[in-house]
Amino acid sequence: MNSSCNYRIRKAGFAIRYTFNEFVNRYHVIMKDLKLPRDSPQEMAEAFAKAFLNDVEWTIGHRMIFLKVNRSFSMANLHVVMAGSRL
Repeated sequence: MNSSCNYRIRKAGFAIRYTFNEFVNRYHVIMKDLKLPRDSPQEMAEAFAKAFLNDVEWTIGHRMIFLKVNRSFSMANLHVVMAGSRL
């Protein structure tokens, strides 16, 4: 990602970025029970974001998904709760 693209994304409030594989690996516990497309990590990340996030809280690029900071923290809390309930 070049610096001007990076600047625009951060300025828009999307400070958290994951590659599609990182996103799927991080939130796979939440995704496990959902009927998401399993063809590619990009499709899984996009379907998950459409199901759980408001349109203004995320955006998708060619190689990454971008989240606003407040949404990343609330998803991390949900991730911890769901991981604990599986133990």
